[in-house]
Amino acid sequence: MTVVGWKPIPEDGISVYERERWLYSMTDAAYVRPPEPVYEAGGAEVRLSPVPRELLSAMAGGAVLRERSFRWTEWSLQRPGSAPARIGERGVNALRKVAFIWPTNTLP
Repeated sequence: MTVVGWKPIPEDGISVYERERWLYSMTDAAYVRPPEPVYEAGGAEVRLSPVPRELLSAMAGGAVLRERSFRWTEWSLQRPGSAPARIGERGVNALRKVAFIWPTNTLP
């Protein structure tokens, strides 16, 4: 089979590139994370379970908590003099809900 003729593209003011994006469902809009919720700061009566308490004590001792996000979020904790270790989100979320920790910048 060979091509004998092309169907003409209608002249409706849409550029060829915009039409191609529409045909192949490509979009220029990148994924934008929803805004971070604003939590009330916890008072002196806040009780923490063991996982968030250990995380908070490690951070008080100089450990660095890092968030990496692409298709999902990964958390790592690097204690002084050791390699970063992956940690679960449970302890981090508990500390964020009582506003003991908060992000220093916005991830893309």
